[in-house]
Amino acid sequence: MLPPIETVIAHRVEEKANQFAYKRRTYFNQAYGAQMVIDQSHIRIFLKKNLAGTGISSPDRRVPAIGLNTIQAGSRTPIHMRQCRSVLPPTEEEMAAAEQDKTTRRVQVPSLVDLNLVHRMVVNLVKDSKRVKAKHRAMVETFESALQRARLEIEQLECPAATASRWIEQQQHFEQRKCEVHREGISLSSVESENRRLTTAAKNAEKNKCRLEAKVHNKTTCYISFYRACNYLLFTD
Repeated sequence: MLPPIETVIAHRVEEKANQFAYKRRTYFNQAYGAQMVIDQSHIRIFLKKNLAGTGISSPDRRVPAIGLNTIQAGSRTPIHMRQCRSVLPPTEEEMAAAEQDKTTRRVQVPSLVDLNLVHRMVVNLVKDSKRVKAKHRAMVETFESALQRARLEIEQLECPAATASRWIEQQQHFEQRKCEVHREGISLSSVESENRRLTTAAKNAEKNKCRLEAKVHNKTTCYISFYRACNYLLFTD
């Protein structure tokens, strides 16, 4: 007949605890040249904390008595189990050691590996920042060139409108000049007609002058002939 499951679990936990205690004892023997004191109450506390909530009743949590191991130096060292040690208050030796560690603690100088890693990280950050700045600079230049092209296109689109307005102004100015030329032409034609009239009048006056001069010449000739005839008659008589 198989034993109850609670007994099996208790035996397995006991075996694990003994193995753990042996490993810790061996480690501290190698490190400090002394054996750890393992108390039966500490093992019970450890089993109580690890078996909590497993459904095992308190009579089944019995642990066989474990013999105390004496230390060669004759002094007590810290408990080997962290969970058991957290339940108990720290000893005076541990408090003194902690205070001494606080007073003698020095700032640890980072190793060359860490410094090299930090240097690489800084270099990468600088390269990334330079790359981002170059990218932003290229984007700004692209936007500026696009803006310049847009301005040129706007100027080209505005040029026909300005040309059309200037052409309209020139057309109006041309119409005004044309009207002025027409008026000047009318006045010139009137002046030419007046000139022709005056020319005709001058010609007529010249003809009248010639006729009158001819009449005067004829009368003078007749007077001279009459005077000579009178003188001839007077001197012949």
